[in-house]
Amino acid sequence: MLALILDSRTALAGAVQGVELCLKTLIPSLFPFLFLSGCFSAAFSGGKQSGLRFFGKLFSLPAGTEYLLVPAFLGGYPVGAQGVSQAYASGCISKNQAERMLAYCSNVGPAFLFGILSRQFNKSSLVWITWAIQILSAWTAAKFFGCGETQTFQKEGPGDPASFGMEDAVIAMLKICGWVILFRIVQAFLNRWFLWAVVPWARVSIVGALELANGCCCLGLISEEGLRFLVCNCILSFGGLCVAYQTASVCSGLGLRYYFAGKILQAVAAALLAAGIYYRLWVFFPLWLAAVMFAPRAFQKKSRNPALLGV
Repeated sequence: MLALILDSRTALAGAVQGVELCLKTLIPSLFPFLFLSGCFSAAFSGGKQSGLRFFGKLFSLPAGTEYLLVPAFLGGYPVGAQGVSQAYASGCISKNQAERMLAYCSNVGPAFLFGILSRQFNKSSLVWITWAIQILSAWTAAKFFGCGETQTFQKEGPGDPASFGMEDAVIAMLKICGWVILFRIVQAFLNRWFLWAVVPWARVSIVGALELANGCCCLGLISEEGLRFLVCNCILSFGGLCVAYQTASVCSGLGLRYYFAGKILQAVAAALLAAGIYYRLWVFFPLWLAAVMFAPRAFQKKSRNPALLGV
């Protein structure tokens, strides 16, 4: 509060930038997906078939919730998390299932990727590769935190999917914009106080770990394309603290105990894959694949032990 009083110009400038980001970028790109996410959840919450069961098994989703892959990979942060929360609120999945799904069912969307990253790389193919890396990193987290083949509870959803989706979309959009504006103010103070003296790759990493969109907009500060590609994939997979708060805002009643673990795991997997692809370090791929194939069994057995979870 003292900083807001003594350096009100910086705070005001950061708030204005946050409002502009919401009005010009986030609302146009996210709001339609938030609305459709609500419609999807309302339409399929009764356990109706969506034709995506193969992909649901691939990502270890409970039977009847595979439709959540659509907002998870096409909607962008935190649309996938909102879909999971709506499935839990309608009684289709348990709290434990929903919290596990948060670890890998909320990811960056193609609208954000191709709208922002296309200006950060000389080759458009790197953007497509980045999207593939994001999907593979989410699959990595799914192998560790997936719910398996358990059934949903087959509850009936609301009567009007459109009105249900609109109500949830408006509320979620307001919450997301509030967090974005707040974090933009924090970033404005950090830029003024010390970030100007930090090396470019670390500066982009810090900004991206706080707020994803701002971090991606700063990628041009990193002159070496390979390092830029690596940092980009890490911050996209992690999502940032602002996205975590957005996720908490749209997931009332759900804890983030698996969310943060899943995002850290995704960032590590994305770093290995990005370095392996760009620098042709092919040894990283068998290491990643071996970890995905064998490590989750022991991990899931341990994490599902009630005594170890403190339940």
